[in-house]
Amino acid sequence: MITSRSHGRSAPKTWTECDASSQSGRPAAPHSPPSRGRGRGDDVCAPQEVTTPAGRVKSVTGERSPQESGDDRATLLKAAYAVKSPDDNRELYAKWAATYEQFLNDYRYIYARQVAEIFAERSSAEGEPVLDAGCGTGRLGWELSRLGISPVDGIDISPEMLEKASTMTGPDGAPSYRRLMEADLTGSIDLGTDSYSGLVSSGVFTHGHLGPDALAELLRVVRPGSVGVIGINASIFESNGYRARLEHYAVVGAIGDLDVKFRKVYEDADDSNANHFTNIAAFTVN
Repeated sequence: MITSRSHGRSAPKTWTECDASSQSGRPAAPHSPPSRGRGRGDDVCAPQEVTTPAGRVKSVTGERSPQESGDDRATLLKAAYAVKSPDDNRELYAKWAATYEQFLNDYRYIYARQVAEIFAERSSAEGEPVLDAGCGTGRLGWELSRLGISPVDGIDISPEMLEKASTMTGPDGAPSYRRLMEADLTGSIDLGTDSYSGLVSSGVFTHGHLGPDALAELLRVVRPGSVGVIGINASIFESNGYRARLEHYAVVGAIGDLDVKFRKVYEDADDSNANHFTNIAAFTVN
């Protein structure tokens, strides 16, 4: 098991205690969306009925939401790749939280669903707590609840995103998350060692958000024998050291059964853009 610092941890706040000025954990950042119409032929503008946390809705790939103009969306996407610090993240997602789920729906985002399905395939834990690192608006928690996985706790940097996550409910109407916490995942976090029986994350190990150094602290809070499934932006998987760190942990015995799958972020991913793909790493914590 990987050890971590025994001092200097920032205590996560439950959602009811969150405020915008406190320390916090990074939300799931988008990859750049596919260009409208690429690879979809003449029916690119045809409405697509898709299942979302709000039910079945009509959505057009690349369609502008009524709350957010295309120019605003481009600005937010550019800002997501330019963030450098926790404060940058807080500022960005405070602006984006209100329309973030619409963004995911419009661009047929399938990242969280795939992470949830891989976790469900690999994990045998039933009724044991799972941690969603960088939960954002709660899409991954919703996907887990759809598969009958609970309880799930979420941790994130943005109180505005956590407020959205608090509204997510599963098929039975129960909240997708048992507990939501605001905490900064770039440093130590005040969660007990071996607190969780599973770890999931989608969209947070990416440009300007969480680097490979964040893995040690997350692994610390997961019990030996538990399954972890984390998605990492494909464009920086090698260059930013994620693959090397995971393989090092496998060599030293901190994790086992490491398997990395190359998957689409969007249903209509552009094959020429590495940001439209993710490497989803699944492993067992030792």
